[in-house]
Amino acid sequence: IQSYKLYYTRKRKDPIEIVAKGNQFKKEVLKYVRMAKPGDQYAFTAVKVKCPGDETARNVNGLLFKIK
Repeated sequence: IQSYKLYYTRKRKDPIEIVAKGNQFKKEVLKYVRMAKPGDQYAFTAVKVKCPGDETARNVNGLLFKIK
């Protein structure tokens, strides 16, 4: 994973957008992941990956998580 956007949406609140690079969560992302409560949503979008042999990064499908 080269980069992605994370949208963290608390129940009944506006989403927070975080732009991240690399294949590990940075401090800002971890801060919001640790805040997870029932009803919150996490959407990973604009995910770019580079596989062995690829000349450039490619876009892949995002993921959406709703905390129960």
